[in-house]
Amino acid sequence: MPIVLTICLHVVHFIKKDATLRLSLFTTLSLTALYTIYFEIYLPPIEPRYTADFLDVIMYLSGSLIFYFLQFRK
Repeated sequence: MPIVLTICLHVVHFIKKDATLRLSLFTTLSLTALYTIYFEIYLPPIEPRYTADFLDVIMYLSGSLIFYFLQFRK
C-alpha cells in the first residue's frame, strides 16, 4: 500500500501542480478498502492463484497508516 499510495500522491501533485497536498485519511483508508475487497474477497474465488489471507488485510492497513503518518513528516 505505501507504494500504491505514494504513486497516487505523486499523480495528485502532478495534476494539481501543488507539492504541498497530502492524501487524507479517508482517501488512504478508501483505497485500502478497495484493495482488500478486490484482492482478498473478489479474486480468490475466481482465480486459483490468489489466496484470501486475513494477515494481508492487516498488512494493507498497517502499511496505509504508516504511509498516512509519514507523508506529514516532510
